Amino acid sequence: MEVQLKNDPKLSDLSYKLGYTSKTKFDFLKHVGYLVFGISIWNSALQYLLIEHEGGLPSWYPAEIFSCFDMSLPYNWYHKFYGYENETGIISVWGYKELVESQDYYIGLQERQAEDINIFLKHITK
Repeated sequence: MEVQLKNDPKLSDLSYKLGYTSKTKFDFLKHVGYLVFGISIWNSALQYLLIEHEGGLPSWYPAEIFSCFDMSLPYNWYHKFYGYENETGIISVWGYKELVESQDYYIGLQERQAEDINIFLKHITK
């Protein structure tokens, strides 16, 4: 799956409720494709796991600021529905095995835990 930043990306009210502001800047280049490494629904918001620039680290970004131009999902992706009453806010996740199987891994990736980043890096070099 591949996405690109919309020409005029706008955040939704839901994204503002989740902590984004009108001053939030995204460092994605326009008209450039970015591979999606995972998809999640977190606190009702659809998000993509992306790397903003070469050599960067993965982060979750609101799907609404992107357009999708390659909608195919990798054949080796997994999916897990965690439920609506999950205390972490993680409702559902699609992606590689570790991302989907463990909420601790998902959170560790967000918190930049070295072990979790290394697992991610192994997946993107395959």
